[in-house]
Amino acid sequence: MLSPAAVLFASAAEIPATVPRTHTPAVEARLGRLVGDWTIQGLPSNTFRQKCAWYGGSAFVVCNFQDQRDRSTGQVVFGYSELQKRFTYYRFDSRGRGVYQLGFPTGTYGIVFTDERLESDGWARVQTTLNLEDEGLHYTQYRSLEGRTWQRIADFLYVPAAEKRSAKNRH
Repeated sequence: MLSPAAVLFASAAEIPATVPRTHTPAVEARLGRLVGDWTIQGLPSNTFRQKCAWYGGSAFVVCNFQDQRDRSTGQVVFGYSELQKRFTYYRFDSRGRGVYQLGFPTGTYGIVFTDERLESDGWARVQTTLNLEDEGLHYTQYRSLEGRTWQRIADFLYVPAAEKRSAKNRH
């Protein structure tokens, strides 16, 4: 009898090389803008780095990040739920924090995600926006605590991480 892991790996080996696309071209194009090797403008790439790639026949964009500012690592998963007709955003980190937000399209390639959550100082509504700009992805986040005025709590630009080429590859 095969172990569950052996069955899983044997099944994965049988998946055809060309998996049919999961989403419409419009959804895939919007999610595809998130794929890349990102850092935050103005920070050294060794301070924050997030690498995002397609997963499962373009079903999801999975990102692995490392943030030296709070010494955390984690994953972000962007997707689209056909059932809910909404974009999805999951974030998990090594400090035990997790976020789940639902989103909708904005602008040409942007996505706005929203949620409500109980925080240490009360119920908060949070809106996270990713907009494509010439230089990269503009990330903003707003928070309203218990229905009060919205406060911007994050505003930065993800830019492609500049890879340093070795002396051998400079020719």
